[in-house]
Amino acid sequence: MMNWLQMDISAALMIVIVVGVRILNKNTFPRSAFLWLWAIVWLRLCIPFSLPSEWNLYSLLNTAANKLSGPTDMAATAVPSSAVAAWTAALSGSTFPRSWDVLSVRPSTFPQSAPAVSVWMLIWLIGAIGFAVFFGVAYIRWYRRFRSAHPVKQEFVDRWLSRHRLLRSIEVRQTGQIDSPLTYGIFRPVILMPVAMDWSDHKRLEYILTHEYVHIRRFDSASKMLLLLAFCLHWYNPFAWLMYMLVNRDMELYCDEAVIRNLGYQRRSDYARTLIHMEEQKLALPSMNNYFSKLAIEERIESIMKMKKTTVAGVLSACLLIGSLAAVLATSPVSASIVTSHSGGSPKLAGHANEYHAGETWKVNNEWEFTVNSVRETTLAGNSINGNRPAKQVLIVNYSYKNIRPTGGEPLAFSKAHFWMTDAHDPGNNNADGSHYTISVPGMDRIGVVNPGQSAQSAEWVYAFYDKKTDKVEFNVGAYDSHEKLHETKFIVPVEAHKAAK
Repeated sequence: MMNWLQMDISAALMIVIVVGVRILNKNTFPRSAFLWLWAIVWLRLCIPFSLPSEWNLYSLLNTAANKLSGPTDMAATAVPSSAVAAWTAALSGSTFPRSWDVLSVRPSTFPQSAPAVSVWMLIWLIGAIGFAVFFGVAYIRWYRRFRSAHPVKQEFVDRWLSRHRLLRSIEVRQTGQIDSPLTYGIFRPVILMPVAMDWSDHKRLEYILTHEYVHIRRFDSASKMLLLLAFCLHWYNPFAWLMYMLVNRDMELYCDEAVIRNLGYQRRSDYARTLIHMEEQKLALPSMNNYFSKLAIEERIESIMKMKKTTVAGVLSACLLIGSLAAVLATSPVSASIVTSHSGGSPKLAGHANEYHAGETWKVNNEWEFTVNSVRETTLAGNSINGNRPAKQVLIVNYSYKNIRPTGGEPLAFSKAHFWMTDAHDPGNNNADGSHYTISVPGMDRIGVVNPGQSAQSAEWVYAFYDKKTDKVEFNVGAYDSHEKLHETKFIVPVEAHKAAK
């Protein structure tokens, strides 16, 4: 599951790419392709889950970053050498960013106590509710006004309705409170026309009614409500505002395209002149209503005049683009299949996927074997100079690993940047690792790389908790294999209490 920040950053990147695709292919791809791309962005903004894929962007960027930065050495600094690797790891939800972030913060910066509701959460909540109330009140206010509109009794309109039937009955009404045609309603849709409409101009009426009919057939009123949901949830994100504007515009452009396909490409000029005629004053209405000619009239006219017949090659190219961008942008890294073996036993599938206990071995075939031997409490004191808050509990993690890559393969190193520990009972229990201490831990805690066939036994590293002590920890481990694929797992390990020397 992605956290809120990951969803925001990921969606912002997707919006930038979709905007670029939209600019480069605005006159070559069918408009429905862009609406499908926006639907993928909406899923990323509103759904914290994603399907795993080996081709997701974050894994590709991590691969490039790893190749640039080279293998990690335990003696190196805790801050990653590649900012791209840290950023993409944060997006992909790996264990690295939390560890890196902790390593770069002094214990004195940890809060003494975490508030139940943060100030930022309160600001976000006020903004989200405020926008939702604004749009809701505006819609209800205009909906009540529209209900007073009078039904249109006109022979041409009746004939048009008889040719454009849906399971939902469509009404055509008119009111003096609007200057441009629009539709509203989902289950009982209404096409609302201004009273100044020239009912004798049947050609123009056909253009307008067909345009609004496409909105109704596509459930655009419901789609815009979903768009507003994403906007209210991410009101603080400027990319959400950009998406809000462009999706509305692409809906209008799609309807224009559908009208031309339905009525004939030879009528493009007449349809464009209808748009110009209907572009008078823009009425400030909530975006749940579909304006006939509200958005970017210049872009719409240019799109109409440059519109070409859809080809099989164009459709296939659009489908390929949508599928590729969905695989690259809207997915998460694939977790590797993992086996475990108890000491002295033969490998077997883990009883609980991606979770191990002390003494169990996490094995990635032809890559490594990793074991957390123990987590024990110590009396070693944390670095308390310069007023740093003293730790409630200091722990030593003892672990071992073996490089099982083929002879001549790459060396292996599990450094502190591969680890992240939390309280198994309370993930909010503030913690930091050994880079914040002046203590020296015996053992091989700063061992370098291990070549194929070699192993590191009883390596150790220090962690500390600041809010309270714990009797069980969750020790997360993550590393990239020789093929640049991310593997992650966790160990649930009890804390061995410190035994005083007799």
